[in-house]
Amino acid sequence: MPFGYTMKNDGTLADTARLTEEPWKSFIATAKQNKVRVIPTVMWGDGEAIHRILSNPTTRIALEDEIANMVKENGFDGVDIDFEAKKHETIDYFSTFLKGLYQRMGNKWVYLYG
Repeated sequence: MPFGYTMKNDGTLADTARLTEEPWKSFIATAKQNKVRVIPTVMWGDGEAIHRILSNPTTRIALEDEIANMVKENGFDGVDIDFEAKKHETIDYFSTFLKGLYQRMGNKWVYLYG
């Protein structure tokens, strides 16, 4: 579960650890050969931005799509969502986001931190 991705303020992913490049590519290939699941973490700690993105259906759906596509395109086994510092009023939007993400992920794993 490498802490590989963070979120930009516009609600799009940033491959902060460059998981799609070497030496990660070789490391991940070796892990998969040894039947070890590769599930990167998406970390976000800006409560205001989280609320702004998740409370807007257009940006929330775009984020659900982007995360699911990132997992599938890179052959990851799932994703770990680590969104911290959420505002209380974000709770229902966050639940809707998770439901949408689960639907898009198919048989991939979805972990939730905290």
